Amino acid sequence: MPRTDMFGIHSRPGLVAEQAADPGLFRFEGVSNLTVSEMVAQLALRLEDSDKDNWTDSEKLAALNNAQYRVANLVHDKYLTELEVTEENVVVSGGKVDLVTGLSNTVLKGAEGIKKVRISNGLWCIESEIEHIKRQENRYHKGTLHNPMFYTFQNTLYLLPDTVSAVDIYYLRKPKPLLNEFTMAPASPASATEFLGTAGEGLSTSDDAYNGSTDKERAVIYCIGKKAYFIVTDYDYTGNAKGEMLFTVSPAADTNFGTDIFYFNTHSFDELGLDNLSPEINVDLHPIMLDFAEGECWGMANELDRKNSVFKSAYQEIEILNAKYREAVGVGAKSRKRG
Repeated sequence: MPRTDMFGIHSRPGLVAEQAADPGLFRFEGVSNLTVSEMVAQLALRLEDSDKDNWTDSEKLAALNNAQYRVANLVHDKYLTELEVTEENVVVSGGKVDLVTGLSNTVLKGAEGIKKVRISNGLWCIESEIEHIKRQENRYHKGTLHNPMFYTFQNTLYLLPDTVSAVDIYYLRKPKPLLNEFTMAPASPASATEFLGTAGEGLSTSDDAYNGSTDKERAVIYCIGKKAYFIVTDYDYTGNAKGEMLFTVSPAADTNFGTDIFYFNTHSFDELGLDNLSPEINVDLHPIMLDFAEGECWGMANELDRKNSVFKSAYQEIEILNAKYREAVGVGAKSRKRG
């Protein structure tokens, strides 16, 4: 079983020598904000896999991404101020807002991620629950423009009354994936299958760098604005009348590509640009991220004892953090949410 030092780093014989040989691999956790590249390197040290014999960097990166989402879902909202978002003048149609398509970001923790709702330029709404919907049949309890309410059900936010036309929504969003974002621009002419990369962002200067020689080698990208994945079928760096760094993708997008953001998602291309990228969640949560990522990797290797050990440590730390905000349990009748 690996030893753990005061900084939460799992050590083993020979680890100091590895760190001395390559100081860039190591930085004490919790002291400063880690880049994703540094987290991948630290994870390799924890896994005793600096030579990448057992896990590729892409696999470690995937484990870190999963760990970031796990931590964000488990810790109390007070630790997630970096993920707080306000969207104003969100259109309400028929008294409803689709939380999947109606917001710019994906809501974290489902209904629990909706913190506050306010009628645009108006009153704050009281949160209700689907279990209390029958109260809307009582004129003294129903939502009105002078006493607006909302509840969530099946990824939809319902406004009471349903005559509200726009609201401001305060919510927690999912953290961005640990993948470098690249800027796309429209080709000339604009197309639903072609777009241009942007100079200075580290894209390859070689033709066919992202489409490979077979289907299995082609890069997959995700376009944030279109909320869709595409396969790169061709990449022309120069010599094309439509512009430099021309990407051709499949399937065709629903509309022409414009100025947008995309990231690579496969075939080691997801490792591009990680030196200047850090997780969005608070730096003090990074060691717990590393614990969960390490545990996932040990699980992939069927090292269940080691997986359970680091998972237990991570859950204990989260329990300690969340205990500060746990509601006290009183004696007597249980309180109930009103509204």
